[in-house]
Amino acid sequence: MLKIAALWIDDDTLDKIEGKHGLSFAEVEDALTGTQERCFHRVGGGQVRALSTTGSGAYIAVFLTPLGGGDWKVNTARRMSSTEKRYFKSHKKG
Repeated sequence: MLKIAALWIDDDTLDKIEGKHGLSFAEVEDALTGTQERCFHRVGGGQVRALSTTGSGAYIAVFLTPLGGGDWKVNTARRMSSTEKRYFKSHKKG
């Protein structure tokens, strides 16, 4: 499990997540720091993809870049694809 001490996001990324993907930063934060199960794995460019659910049950994928010391930059977040949902359901951890 990855340690998440703080999440950072720039205004342009936040606008894209809210406008294009219909997610709030509160939902992203909840999915990554709440008590629900989640799944992390490395993807290209040094990023980590986090698959999780929000407190309201939405399945979301969040792409993060490590900043060190438990700090992470949110690159984007969106609803999970059906393939990601299947992967998440078979690999999730608390």
